Amino acid sequence: MEGKLSPPNITIIGAWRTGTTLMFFLFEHGFKDVITNQVESYALETKLPTRYKWRVSKKPNDAHIIDKISALFNPYFIWMLRDPRDCIVSWKARISNYHLNFEEWKRNNDYIENHIAGNPSHRVIKIVYEELIHRPDEIQEYLMEKISGLEKKRDFTGCYLHFDPGNEIIHQLGGIRPFDKRAIGKWKLDRQRIRGQLEKYPDLQDYLVRYGYETDESWQKELYQD
Repeated sequence: MEGKLSPPNITIIGAWRTGTTLMFFLFEHGFKDVITNQVESYALETKLPTRYKWRVSKKPNDAHIIDKISALFNPYFIWMLRDPRDCIVSWKARISNYHLNFEEWKRNNDYIENHIAGNPSHRVIKIVYEELIHRPDEIQEYLMEKISGLEKKRDFTGCYLHFDPGNEIIHQLGGIRPFDKRAIGKWKLDRQRIRGQLEKYPDLQDYLVRYGYETDESWQKELYQD
């Protein structure tokens, strides 16, 4: 018997391919007293047992309605941010011939930025994917500083050993493995894709500078190397 159910009090958001699924499983296996519903679901449609201190949901496009979610039950939002170039060269699992495009990446992040700007007391915690990959246990400590009462169950670095290969959304990780730094900078293997996206969405350059991935346009020279 499940007992009383309530909405999530932690919601993981961000554009597709930013590490939302990875963070979802890290919360499940890295922290104490956490419940997830084991599948990707909208926060407004998620109800989880209140006997758990932390009820976690994950749906990238919840970013589109972050204001509404915040007004209704004010969860902590874990905002996953990743280099848009790596996102737009990453295939979305199980959807044939599909890539995320930069416009979709930008839209999700703009919704979040606008929410932060309009809500001084917001509860949005930004986690940079690249920092998570390089320093997972430090990011875990940072989350515990930001979310009062969150307690470690095990180090993030060892969580992958406990991921369930039978989980419905585990395929989105592209395999169960330790943190892999080779996931960073993959856009360099598909320069044609990046050239096309940059030509279609010139403001990609502006966002790279805004989020600290580049300081100027010099990186673009690499797009035209043989």
